[in-house]
Amino acid sequence: MSCFKSLALTLAATLVAALAINGCTPLDRSGGPEYDRDPEGREMYKGEDVSKFHKKKEGGGEDPSIGKDHAGCPLPPAAEKDVLNNLKVGDAFPDFTLKSVTDGSDVSRAKHAKGHYQLLFVWASWCPYCQNASSKLLKPLYDDLGTKSNVDIIAIGIDLLGDTPDGQKAYLNSNGFKWTGVFDQDGKVRNSAGANFIPTAILLDDTGKIVTYGYYEVDRPYTNRLNQFLREACEFKEKNPGK
Repeated sequence: MSCFKSLALTLAATLVAALAINGCTPLDRSGGPEYDRDPEGREMYKGEDVSKFHKKKEGGGEDPSIGKDHAGCPLPPAAEKDVLNNLKVGDAFPDFTLKSVTDGSDVSRAKHAKGHYQLLFVWASWCPYCQNASSKLLKPLYDDLGTKSNVDIIAIGIDLLGDTPDGQKAYLNSNGFKWTGVFDQDGKVRNSAGANFIPTAILLDDTGKIVTYGYYEVDRPYTNRLNQFLREACEFKEKNPGK
C-alpha cells in the first residue's frame, strides 16, 4: 500500500473515532449547501447552531416488545422525556388554527380531526432529519393507512431560520406528500407545547388529549414502536383487513 493511501486511511479512521467520541453522527447533506458543521463539530444552518434542535441519536433497530392490552390491541410507546416542556401525556393539546401551506386556507386542529388518532409532525423544510423522516417514515405510514383511516396527519412547519410557507409547500409538492401542512407563524403552537426538537411526533386521541410524543427520526426504537402501533391499532385492522 502506498504511503498516500496509508495516510488517507489513517486520517479517515481518526475522523470516525473523533465523531464517535463526541457522540456525533455523520452530517446528512440533504439539508442543502447552507447546512454544515463548524470546526467544533456543531451542526450549522445559515451560520446558526442548529444542533440544539436535535437530540443525540438513540440506538437503532426494531424493538418488538410493544405491549398489548387485554383485548390484544397494541399499546402506544411511552412518551420520551423532555421532548415537550409544557405538556404531558393526558393533557389536552391546545386547539389552533393555522394557515395551510397548500392553499392558504384556515386549518383548525380540532375541526380537522376526523378519526380516533391525530398525529402532529413538527418539522422544518431545511432540516435533513425532518426530510428523512418525511420520506422514509411518514410517507410509508400515510400510504399504508390511507385517506380513510382513523389517523389524521398534520405537519406543523415551524417559523425558524427563514423557513416560509412557500418553501414548505414546495418541499411537500416536489416529494408528492399529500398530508395536511400548516405553517406555525411566530412559533405559537410550538412554544405553547414547549416542543424544542425537530422532527417531533405528537399523537392525540379523539378528544385531543396527548397519547404519546417523541423524537421522530429514522432508526429510532421509539419511532419504530409508534409506527407499529398506528399500523396495528385495532381500529386500523378492522377497516383494513389483511394489512
